[in-house]
Amino acid sequence: MIPKAKNFHFCGYTFDVQKKNIIFRYKIEFFNQDSLKFKEIIILPKVPKDYNKEIIKKTLQALELILGISYYKLYCPSRIVTSFKLSKRQARFWNIVYRKGLGEFLYQNKLKPEQLAKFAYSKDIKPKSTNTKTGNKVLLGIGGGKDSIVATELLKHKSIGEKVTTFVLETQRADLIVEDVVSEIGSASFKIRRKLDPKIFEKYPHSYNGHIPISAIIAFTGFLSAVLYGYKYVIVANEYSSNFGNIKYCEEEINHQWSKSIEFEKLFQKYTNAFITKNVKYFSLIRQFHELRVAQIFAENCEKYFQKFTSCNRNFKIYKDRPESLWCGKCPKCAFTFLILALFVDKKKLIKLFGKNLLNDKKLIPLFRNLFGFGSIKPFDCVGTFEEAKVAFHLAVDKYKNDIIIKTFKFEIKVSQTMIDNVFKTYLAPTLPTPFRFLGIKTVGILGYGQEGKITEKYLRRNYPNLKISILDSNLDKEYLAKQEG
Repeated sequence: MIPKAKNFHFCGYTFDVQKKNIIFRYKIEFFNQDSLKFKEIIILPKVPKDYNKEIIKKTLQALELILGISYYKLYCPSRIVTSFKLSKRQARFWNIVYRKGLGEFLYQNKLKPEQLAKFAYSKDIKPKSTNTKTGNKVLLGIGGGKDSIVATELLKHKSIGEKVTTFVLETQRADLIVEDVVSEIGSASFKIRRKLDPKIFEKYPHSYNGHIPISAIIAFTGFLSAVLYGYKYVIVANEYSSNFGNIKYCEEEINHQWSKSIEFEKLFQKYTNAFITKNVKYFSLIRQFHELRVAQIFAENCEKYFQKFTSCNRNFKIYKDRPESLWCGKCPKCAFTFLILALFVDKKKLIKLFGKNLLNDKKLIPLFRNLFGFGSIKPFDCVGTFEEAKVAFHLAVDKYKNDIIIKTFKFEIKVSQTMIDNVFKTYLAPTLPTPFRFLGIKTVGILGYGQEGKITEKYLRRNYPNLKISILDSNLDKEYLAKQEG
């Protein structure tokens, strides 16, 4: 018998202050069999006595909806029933998050976006955000890879003026890699534990499986931590490269990293500002940079983490066995990370880190072909753009000229100076709060050298002594306008 799903119910949550946990409940109703019921538990390190109950309620309602995506995707019922009413704007947000966040899932399961249920709304609901006191405390999410490590090091800059607390979302089991990284960082840290219902790992007849927007779950969990413990900033490390998708499907761009993208970040900021609180800001610190630039910062400033970090996703499986080494050496993430670090890390040192030379592995030719954009599809993994993969290859040719991957593609890959400039430049990041905008930047131009320009220069030299400053002013150079690009 093929199960026919009828409704998906968000059944509410229970916040047990004494046990320091929150239980979220879900149910899938069927036309032709008994319902499936699930519960997911979030375990907190502590619960303060004076938390703002109204803000926590709004945050937990949002968290209930994003956590539910793991259970909804089993059968994708055509109707959703929420435990509380949504406004039209709220429903629109969640419809976008489910549709775009499940884009890869839809593609892999050959489902059409219109098969997903729509969140209903009530015209009489007009939710508003609530003010709260936060100070300027900074909360940074740590995942064990180079990106969050780079964010950690950038945040040590004196201009921030606040000590950074790191938080980890631990799913199902302890993660020794992340714990090692957190230990090396050495700052205050806490852990939020997420326990999925064990039934989610069982096999159900004719059910679906696939990718979910995990970074959206991290975003709302981090936001809960901020409003509960009094932080103003919730910072993650999602680079500019995550804005680019993998393939077109049903007239939509499918992006494995959609919940890391600037599109999601903007939507999230608007949603939390309008419906939870304006006093807490979620954003990515490295949004201005391609992954190649992030790799450069990592190689130049983070050598003490070389033996501890990994970007290989096989090390972060929440259920199945994980590899014994930090790098599997077979997946797109390993190949891309090796490629971009090849420019900035000594060759012998890099090969030792990965256990082998990935640019001299014949078996990886098809994988690199996909990374360079010569294959059928960009790999469904957190890898950079075709352009920056080609630039990394081009700049690594001399160092790795005798290796198989270089010999295979050296006549196929053409790189211009414009391409190189594009992947190393700083991009506009409107989601980034002003105090954080100069972190990681090498050069800046001051346009106009009157009173304001001189004060600006003084401020920058005091707070960012390593920043290269150029003055663009007609009194100093008649061609000043033409030099803004630099």
